[in-house]
Amino acid sequence: MNLIPALTSDVSKIKQNTMRHSIRLPVICFILFAMVTVRCKKEEKEEGALPVMITYEVQQVRRTSAVCGGYVVAVGSGPVTDFGVCWDTVSPPVADKNFTTGGEIPSQYYATLHGLMPNTTYYVSAYARNKAGVGYGDEMTFKTAPAAATITFNNDLAYDAVADVDGNIYKTIGIGSQTWMAENLRTTRYNDQTEIPLVTGDSAWSSLQTPGYCWFEDNEEVFKNIYGAYYNWFTVNTGKLCPSGWHVPSDGEWKILEMELGMTQEEADKLEGRGIEALKLKETGTMNWYSRSNVSGTNTSGFTALPGGERLFYYTYYTYMNEGSRASWWTSTETQLWSGAYYRSLERYSYWIYRFPSGFSQGLNVRCIKD
Repeated sequence: MNLIPALTSDVSKIKQNTMRHSIRLPVICFILFAMVTVRCKKEEKEEGALPVMITYEVQQVRRTSAVCGGYVVAVGSGPVTDFGVCWDTVSPPVADKNFTTGGEIPSQYYATLHGLMPNTTYYVSAYARNKAGVGYGDEMTFKTAPAAATITFNNDLAYDAVADVDGNIYKTIGIGSQTWMAENLRTTRYNDQTEIPLVTGDSAWSSLQTPGYCWFEDNEEVFKNIYGAYYNWFTVNTGKLCPSGWHVPSDGEWKILEMELGMTQEEADKLEGRGIEALKLKETGTMNWYSRSNVSGTNTSGFTALPGGERLFYYTYYTYMNEGSRASWWTSTETQLWSGAYYRSLERYSYWIYRFPSGFSQGLNVRCIKD
């Protein structure tokens, strides 16, 4: 039997099969590579890109608050479902712990952080969330001011003193024909010993139509001795808030003070900002007044106005605002413009004394004047 032709035929078939496999293998590899690449790109598209954020420098750092913000460079694979700033006492802050949030996203935004601890280092980042996850801006660091209350009175003037029913002692100062408290009232009882209701929480205060008081950010320990209490006008209107022999000054009595400092009658009768006398009332320095854009006080009157802010209506409820930037006090005079009463305020950036009407529910400080 001749095996050579058969062997030759088998070798030829093996070569042909080998050639077929050598051609088929790269094709199969290419197809697999293409399938994997398409799948990866599809998964990458489904995962999407995170929002790109910038964190702004922290501003208005106070004892228990600070103003933070951010900028949305790119929304990524939107839509953005929530955004804001997050903060913590450890690094890094995350958006699921301490955070503020908003509704429709703007390109840039600010938020005030409340309820911080005095003399504490915090870390803060702007953030935004989309279906891919949370995008963070650079981390910023700030430290809140110490809780200790230091008030700078005018040492060139002679102060007297008066006590309330709680035993709090206040410096008093003569200005022209009047004698004023040189500190904000902080009594928790009327002068007949009756207790004034303490009202905490924004919702409870917002629905209040009866007398009540509070401490800034509901934090008596930090704020009582420096800014005093915040009262609604229903409390003022009882006529029993100040110590015996003292009362909440009327709109007219405030005008007398303003004209004693140099304001004209025409200026005193106007609404909004008037005169240039605010500096004579403001405490000197920036221990308590926020330093940025601050027009420094001279306190030549001895009044020693402090920037306690107020409990102000904001969108849907009354909340604490403007500590470090504004001082506000009730008068006892109702306004005929609408349902409310007059008050006075000073701003950190202004020479003016502001005269406005306000709704009865606003929480403001009180300075008493001697009968």
